[in-house]
Amino acid sequence: MAQVYEFIVSAGEVFDGLSAGNGQPNQTIYVLPGGEITNTVVFDGGWDLLSANTVAIGTTVMAGATEYVYGAVSSDAQLLGGQQQVAAGGVTIGTHIVGGEELVGYSGQAIDTTIATGVQGVLGSGFATGTVIDSGGAEETATGGTTIGVTVNAGAIEMVETGGVASGVTVLSGGILQIDGGAASAYTIASGATLILGTGVEPFYFFDAGIGGGISGPPYIPPTVSGFHGQFRRDGRR
Repeated sequence: MAQVYEFIVSAGEVFDGLSAGNGQPNQTIYVLPGGEITNTVVFDGGWDLLSANTVAIGTTVMAGATEYVYGAVSSDAQLLGGQQQVAAGGVTIGTHIVGGEELVGYSGQAIDTTIATGVQGVLGSGFATGTVIDSGGAEETATGGTTIGVTVNAGAIEMVETGGVASGVTVLSGGILQIDGGAASAYTIASGATLILGTGVEPFYFFDAGIGGGISGPPYIPPTVSGFHGQFRRDGRR
């Protein structure tokens, strides 16, 4: 069967078990206002885009794939090497990152993210609360980003870069809090944890350090329906 490039979910429609990406029935999935998808799997080369007033529950995002959350709600996503980009008032709840990355900016919010391995970047009026970072995970709070109530476990790192704000960070034994020009308040450093003031660990600069394949800066916005045009990439690639 020939692949359909764009699968459109319209207002009032609910689809369960869709897939997108290379070798799948659909290359991409667009969810229009009022639509909902559940238990979607996005493979390499594919993406799902959630426009305003849409819902996604239980999306799995594999390496080389992306979920875009723009004014929508995405709950219980798993990033298994893939990306999730949250902007324009989008909200994620309970995202679980395993070797992937979540970028939160432009009035996006991330609530109760767990980073098993991989990275969460918060910048440009993005907001994250309740993030738990496990061994091999990192969160970078940069210009315009705000994080509250982060827990940093052994082998993990929270980085507060210039222009970033972090409050209520709890760093447990073996964890690292690096404050490199940002503002951090009400943080707790447990015995055996490390506080670094100034550059001590190479910052990720939004995934440039190899975790995210070189993507940096604000979210990539693919050409699509619903008025989204162009891309936001600091490296200038199209």
